[in-house]
Amino acid sequence: GKGLFSESQGSAACDYCEIGSFTSEEGMSTCEPCRPPFSTLSIARETPDACMCPEGMYGVNGNYSDGGICLECPEGMVCSFGSHEDYGTRPVIAMAFPDVEVGYMTKMENRLMPYRCLMEDWCPGGPSATCANNRDSNQVACGRCLDGYYLTDDICAPCEKTLSFSLILTILVGLCLIVASTLLANTHAEPVNLIVLIMTSLLFTNFQALTVFDNLSFEWFEPVKSILESAGEISLNVQVVKGVCMMHLDSVTKFTLLQVALPVSMPWCFVVVLVKKHCPIPQLQRSHTDVGTEVTTAIGSLMGNDVGTEVTTAVGSLMGMFFISILMSCLAPFVCYTHPGTAGSSVRTASEILCTWDENHLQMAITAIISLLVVPLPFFVNACYVTYQYSKTMALEARGKILHKYRFLFFRFHPQAYYYGLALVVRSLCICLVPVIIRDDAGMQIFILSIIIICFAEFQSFLQPWRAAICNYVDAFLGVMLLALLVCAPMAAGIETDRRPLQLLGFTSLVSMMVVGTCALIMGVIKFFRRTPHYDIFLCHHKEHAAAQVRYIKTCITNTSKSNVFIDSDNLINLDRLFDTVKNHVGVFVAYLTSSTLQRAWCCGEVVSAHAVKLKVKAVYTPSFVPPTVEQLGALDTYVRHLDDTLSHYGISSVAVRTALEALLHPAVPRILVSSASHGGTSRFVWIARTLLNRGDTSSKSVAAFDVAISSPADDDEGIAAAGYMAMKIRLLLAEFDGGGEVLCLCDHEDEKCGGPDYEQARAVVVIFSQASMKNTNQLQSVVSVMQIGEVHARNGTPFAVIPVHLPGLAFPTPQYFEEDFVALWDARPGLENAREMLQNCFKAISVPLEISGSDTVLSAQVSSIFHRIPPGEARRNLAGEAVAGSNTSISPVKGGKSVKGRSSTVSSTSTGTTRTGTVSASIPPMPAQDIVEDILLSPDEKLVFGLSV
Repeated sequence: GKGLFSESQGSAACDYCEIGSFTSEEGMSTCEPCRPPFSTLSIARETPDACMCPEGMYGVNGNYSDGGICLECPEGMVCSFGSHEDYGTRPVIAMAFPDVEVGYMTKMENRLMPYRCLMEDWCPGGPSATCANNRDSNQVACGRCLDGYYLTDDICAPCEKTLSFSLILTILVGLCLIVASTLLANTHAEPVNLIVLIMTSLLFTNFQALTVFDNLSFEWFEPVKSILESAGEISLNVQVVKGVCMMHLDSVTKFTLLQVALPVSMPWCFVVVLVKKHCPIPQLQRSHTDVGTEVTTAIGSLMGNDVGTEVTTAVGSLMGMFFISILMSCLAPFVCYTHPGTAGSSVRTASEILCTWDENHLQMAITAIISLLVVPLPFFVNACYVTYQYSKTMALEARGKILHKYRFLFFRFHPQAYYYGLALVVRSLCICLVPVIIRDDAGMQIFILSIIIICFAEFQSFLQPWRAAICNYVDAFLGVMLLALLVCAPMAAGIETDRRPLQLLGFTSLVSMMVVGTCALIMGVIKFFRRTPHYDIFLCHHKEHAAAQVRYIKTCITNTSKSNVFIDSDNLINLDRLFDTVKNHVGVFVAYLTSSTLQRAWCCGEVVSAHAVKLKVKAVYTPSFVPPTVEQLGALDTYVRHLDDTLSHYGISSVAVRTALEALLHPAVPRILVSSASHGGTSRFVWIARTLLNRGDTSSKSVAAFDVAISSPADDDEGIAAAGYMAMKIRLLLAEFDGGGEVLCLCDHEDEKCGGPDYEQARAVVVIFSQASMKNTNQLQSVVSVMQIGEVHARNGTPFAVIPVHLPGLAFPTPQYFEEDFVALWDARPGLENAREMLQNCFKAISVPLEISGSDTVLSAQVSSIFHRIPPGEARRNLAGEAVAGSNTSISPVKGGKSVKGRSSTVSSTSTGTTRTGTVSASIPPMPAQDIVEDILLSPDEKLVFGLSV
């Protein structure tokens, strides 16, 4: 019969056709096999159409007998035996239509095009157009709840009236956040406030990074998944707009509302600043203002510079704090995940919208581009430009206002790391772009994010940028924890990814590690046998007595040659590194010998290190240096302070120190003998620098006319060197901003008399007060003459400024000094009362500290501050965009003096039309570099510049 066959003709016993074959006629000796990959469900099949597609495939183009074929089951679908595309729609012999896997769905109009659901729970699988409860089966990937429902905890819940209250509460919280951020952003940066602000920004920034992790191409494990979803509350994505579910808004409209919300919220910063500025509450006032003038001044200050500055600061702080959320919100239409086959891809935050540039997606994309151009892109470009212009900004007179305006970029970091604010913005940008550029490949996403986090963590650890030390450790810890979270993801979530790119990257990383490690080893071996100096000259000195001298010599060397010079006082924190630098990275070791150089343990350690590797050594003998006697070398424990306590830890014994010192003082060591008789003023240090470079002496040029003069005590080497250093720096600033100008050091021209015709064209005189100044009659007489000239300029209305500068260790004069010591110094010279009044006026003016033992960066910032006190030339006035008719220096009373950090009394100085007030005590210690930068970053209203109360 049919479905049977017999190999023997006429045999009464027949066999059944095996699975995968059939016979449609009786008496057949063989069964006809089905065409691969067709098969039959059971044995003894009688018709060709019993051949159906096997499991994992489905039939198309009719039945087997019609020439139908089998195709692979689409990804995301389940094809049981006998599945056919026409089952249930056309008369075919089939057993089922392909079902949908869990986590996928298909729409009725195209039942063989599965869409991957963003959350597996949204799509239970089974027949086409099947979604979880209360989800719209007409939407792609069940990506939207039915009208009247909203998404919460991955399920669609009915809208409730409480949601309107939730929306209102969200708006109120947002407004409170704007108010708090505006107030904190414009608060004086006290240490406690600073730590709170930095910790807040770190927490928000890293918490927002989690929202990026939530957009990666895999499903997180619990409870991390719930935490990441809660982070979405501040990520400004479409799914968090719950309070408007009663309005039946689609995702495109919700997205548009979110993009409009941020620009609309910015004016609230303006409102807060106005309320803060004119509120009678003392804690919110910037300055004490007469209550009766509030109404009249309110309108006039609406668009004032102070308000604009504070609004910019507040908006910038908000942008910096929420940059990741804002950027991810704008980039949402471009963060897509791919569906199987030809179904395309969907927007992750609105999976019912396909990334196919149809009407809905195009509208979202256009809105996103406009939002990018309006909010994050201008912020990023402005941050780049302001950071790039930072150095030039520090040379502008209005730098205080400018830096306060952009304090959200700078005030949290050390001055040397001013660019780290931009680095944080770049880090956030890189993190946000990962899910945009790399889609679906979870392994590659994790790898690239790990590289970004590691690189910036390494950069942060090296730079240590935060002004509060604890914040550097917290920042590093948070970065490590983010990285640990990423490392845990593939192991805990069971991520499936394309292994080939990761294999290539892993192999590349291994090869790079081996190549770099081998090269480093080879370089180490080469350096071991062939020492290559990183520094041509190492200047060993005692900074208390020679800091300015050595700094000026270094500047002279570097400005006239390509030599690298190392000053030991720049790295006294780590003596191991200092001694290693001497041994391995120095060409010539120069001992600048003053009275106490060889009595300092670290200087002795440097001499020992140089002697140990037989460095080329030169010795500079200053007039104050007296070589140690044989007895002193024999009792080094008493001659060198803290010798054993300091050097024994580094394996340096007193015997090694004595041997090295004897070698240094040996006549065979080249000596540079400094004498004020042969080289006076700043020329002696220029001569030392040229001698160290093996160059001949050079005669100083005669200065016929000058723009700036610098007065310093002629018998104080530190004051003379500070004058030379300052003259060199101010000359460069004049060339850059005023088109050129000459600076005269009075110590180089002792025969010059102040008050002569040369001062008719001068704009300023800088008076350097050192420890020797208050007993130097010649300098005091010069200061009196300069102050008298200043009064003449003030009466004539011509620009002229007298700028006092004090070096570390200066004991400021007390009333007793003017009554007794000054009278004795002035002796029988005429005009005692007028001279005393002129000198007192000079000390009442704002005194600028010059930290001669500080770094080049600190000194450059302080010289820049001095430069701004010099009345500007025509080029600088044009650069500032304002014409300055003249400037004067005077003493004027200030109403309502304040007291800051324990300082008392008030002063006022007018320079180029700008009045500043401040309070100090009778003795002012040198202002640290940190205070200088903090002072610059204060707003003009709260900024206090410190002078002297007599």
